[in-house]
Amino acid sequence: MASITKKKSIRDIVLSSLQSGLMETKNLIEKVNKIRPGTTKQGVYKILRAMKDEEIIVIYKKSVSLNATWITNMNNFFSVAERSYLKNKTGTGNLLDLENGEKIRYEFQSAANTDAFWDHALYILMEAHPGTTWFGYNPHDWFFIARKKTESELRDFINKKGGVYVMTVGSRTALDRHIAKEFDGVRAKYYMRDKPLFLKNNYYVNVVGDFIVEVLIDRKIADRIEDLYKKTKVYSDEAREELQVIINSKGKSKLVISKNKIKAKMLRNKLSKPFHFG
Repeated sequence: MASITKKKSIRDIVLSSLQSGLMETKNLIEKVNKIRPGTTKQGVYKILRAMKDEEIIVIYKKSVSLNATWITNMNNFFSVAERSYLKNKTGTGNLLDLENGEKIRYEFQSAANTDAFWDHALYILMEAHPGTTWFGYNPHDWFFIARKKTESELRDFINKKGGVYVMTVGSRTALDRHIAKEFDGVRAKYYMRDKPLFLKNNYYVNVVGDFIVEVLIDRKIADRIEDLYKKTKVYSDEAREELQVIINSKGKSKLVISKNKIKAKMLRNKLSKPFHFG
């Protein structure tokens, strides 16, 4: 009896193709078409958009890569993917190749898309710096409300690698206070300031070793987040849903990853002041 060979899906081809590292979109489409003759470019883009929405892949300009967050959460995912995305320190475009004083700049069309790539970068940095204290400053840590699962997984990953998750926010509103339960005070520390540490309400920063991740979300989006935090007196599902709508709204955001030993030390000193490290 003749065997029936099941045609490989576009999704499976994309996953297997990206195991070895990022690819240019046009090369990925060519590979899919080679394995599945007759597959249209539109068909591939449709699958890529769906995988991006599921946060399985990261698309930036003309390149596609697996999302490091997704890789980490797949306990039995192919080992080659983990080596390529979390442990390999070489390769064109790898942020770990930055020399002191160098930086890479990215732009996105929404705060949510920015956060997906942001997490991707942080997983790579923390994998390369196990045991390092991660310092962050946000005007408001809305991630634990609008994207709780993703942010909790990042916190737990940092702890798993022997690091401490340290967050400072620039306000003490009801929504700021609501997420305090996400921090145990030992491996995850949280401090609410009486007033912002930085003048811009759309400026966010993380420090991992000598690496700095700085984000400027769209000013109008930042103002809408600020208005929501000011008017909300008690956390509710409605507030969470409104926040999710805001961060998914179109608005240009900028993310800059740099390596700067002096600046990183200055930021660590500033962000560590409210905390005790035993």
